[in-house]
Amino acid sequence: MPQLNEAAQPAALLPNHRKVWLEPRSAAVSGDRGWAERIHAGNYSGVLPKATDADVTLQLEGDLQGCLRIAAGHCSLSNP
Repeated sequence: MPQLNEAAQPAALLPNHRKVWLEPRSAAVSGDRGWAERIHAGNYSGVLPKATDADVTLQLEGDLQGCLRIAAGHCSLSNP
């Protein structure tokens, strides 16, 4: 997780999550693989590109706040 106004961190593409995981605070993971719990929540404004290798710039509001940038395999979070 990038820290506000700190150096960019490596970003890795993960498989898509099911949308059902966007709402609950916590739930059991299928296949008796354990328990998942939300650690941050909020909203974003901006456009998510369709291409997985495209640069991303979003404004975050909530537990994480600031401008999230993902480019060239790295992510950073800065003041809005």
